[in-house]
Amino acid sequence: MTLEQRRQDLELRQMEAAVKAQEEETRAKQIANEKAELELIKERRKLQEEETD
Repeated sequence: MTLEQRRQDLELRQMEAAVKAQEEETRAKQIANEKAELELIKERRKLQEEETD
C-alpha cells in the first residue's frame, strides 16, 4: 500500500467515524424528543382527567 493509499484510507476511516458519531448524536436527540413527547402526552391526559372530575 502506498503512502497516498494509506493517507486516503485514514481519511476515509475518519470520515466514517464522523458519520457514525453524527448518527449517534441524531439518535440520542430523537430519543430525547420521544421522551419529551411522552411527557407531554402524560401531562395532557392528566389535565383532561382533572377537567372531567
